[in-house]
Amino acid sequence: MRRVILFLAIASLFGCEKEEKPVNPATSQALSAGMGSSYETMLYFNISTGLFVQETDHHPSDLQFPGNPLDNHIYLNSSNFMFVRNFGSVPFESVTDTSHSSDWKYDFPTGNPNRTAFGEWMDGTGKTKNEVFVVNRGTNSKGISIGFVKMQVLKVSPTAFEIRVANLDNTSDTVLTVQRDPNKVRNQFWFETMAIEDIEPEKSTWHLHFTQYTDYDITDGGDTIPYIVRGALINQTNTVAAFIDGVSFKDIKLADVQGLTFSNNRNAIGYNWKKFSLDSGVYEVVPDRVYIIKEIGGNYYKLQFLDYYNDAGEKGYAKFQIEGL
Repeated sequence: MRRVILFLAIASLFGCEKEEKPVNPATSQALSAGMGSSYETMLYFNISTGLFVQETDHHPSDLQFPGNPLDNHIYLNSSNFMFVRNFGSVPFESVTDTSHSSDWKYDFPTGNPNRTAFGEWMDGTGKTKNEVFVVNRGTNSKGISIGFVKMQVLKVSPTAFEIRVANLDNTSDTVLTVQRDPNKVRNQFWFETMAIEDIEPEKSTWHLHFTQYTDYDITDGGDTIPYIVRGALINQTNTVAAFIDGVSFKDIKLADVQGLTFSNNRNAIGYNWKKFSLDSGVYEVVPDRVYIIKEIGGNYYKLQFLDYYNDAGEKGYAKFQIEGL
């Protein structure tokens, strides 16, 4: 499942930050993050080396447990278009279908822990509320439903979560401990194996995550409509981003970015670098939009998307150029 791929590296941009010696500019034209025409693939990219450090299918994961021992939230694999319904503090065995008056919830694309589908499953004393959640595991790359499970979060520590999981008919009722790996932003858990899968690389090795994920739109009536988009997410532990419109990529210098307001929202880059043209029937890249990325070492990079199609005309291939400032 896991494949490590290599591209021609950008000259290494790591090193001690010295104000009198800015990072030596280096550029790599037309790198391509191939998510595939069915968007089944996701890729992790290191902006300092110019390498895609890991490529994997996004389907073999359901839940994401944070490596940060201070974060007790549980996240969804939003690339599978997953939802959660909270049935409240009821007997676990009593929940046998998906019918409930509460809304289906999803994780907001910003990565804000206060906007997760599971929400605050602990009370004010740090103990579980014993709420029962039904998890809609979403759909696969062919649009086929993956199915449903129910679960409770029983307890948490700085090193592990304890959860209870079963099918809706109460078969395969299992209590298990999910260990945190503090070297990962999120530990990817799959209901099929009841284990953490080797999907996400160590947090120090990547900055951008090319994938599909769940976003939302707001109707004129104020309703939110979730839907799947494809784009680039940032590693919130080491990366922030901003963008500049209407300026040529080659003309942007280090002095031009010092006053920008940077965001560490997970979707600070997101998908808005492209739009679908009703006239041409294809996705078109927004012209003269340049993203400025700052990594934890203090180095700045400029990134511009060039295309969303490969040479065969297949969509799902985010072609971009990146240069150190």
